[in-house]
Amino acid sequence: RAECNRVLKDPLDYSHVKSAWSGLRPLVKDPNAAPGDTKKLSRNHVINVTDGGLVTIAGGKWTTYRQMAEDAVDKCLEVTPELTDHAQSGCVTKELKLVGADRGGAVCHQNFDKVAVTLREEFGMEKETAQHLRNNYGTRALQLAMLAKSDKRLYSDLANKKGDGSRFFFNKIHPKHPQLEAEIVYACRHEYAETAVDVLARRTRLSFLDTKATLECLPRVLELMAQEKKWSKKRVRAEERSAKEFLETMKVDSDLITSTKYQK
Repeated sequence: RAECNRVLKDPLDYSHVKSAWSGLRPLVKDPNAAPGDTKKLSRNHVINVTDGGLVTIAGGKWTTYRQMAEDAVDKCLEVTPELTDHAQSGCVTKELKLVGADRGGAVCHQNFDKVAVTLREEFGMEKETAQHLRNNYGTRALQLAMLAKSDKRLYSDLANKKGDGSRFFFNKIHPKHPQLEAEIVYACRHEYAETAVDVLARRTRLSFLDTKATLECLPRVLELMAQEKKWSKKRVRAEERSAKEFLETMKVDSDLITSTKYQK
């Protein structure tokens, strides 16, 4: 906070923080190192092969998962030569594109701005929402938009105040953020979301952006997920408790907010 306020005209305090979290970085120790030897701790991944040929990979980080996969597979082939007879090629993960990356070039020829333009012109989406969907789903944003347009639960057709027709809106999960309710349904059908926390934290990521807004939209998330997953009332109550417990860990301490306001 202090560092930010050195360059900002309007100072920040804890009341500006929408969500907070922390994580642990795994440091792997060389299994052959002496006990207590912290010099052997590694911030990279480590591969260990036991005498019996068991290959173990540990450590690493999300941003190097492809390299970890390649190193682990290569090591398996190295210690088990007979596997090479069944391998069609070397590791292809470096060139393998993710879902939504227009792998064949048939959707937008790798020009993803076209996806956002299509969402705005053909589906009538707001610019912020169109860009959000393009950035998070790639070409799959078009599939999500078609899902939203075909499901009456996920859009609103409001009468125009001038009385000359109506306006079509895709329902947002929360009015302050671009995520759509259709993303909840899409996560259940295509992204293996099984819990409310899956949707709020691991699919839409809304809980990492705004804890208060996430809590406010929780009832609607539970309603849509209950319909998609055929949940019982008991399961819905359990999901609500679990989600609230999770969101409680991301709130900023109210004492900090009060303290910084008093300091002003």
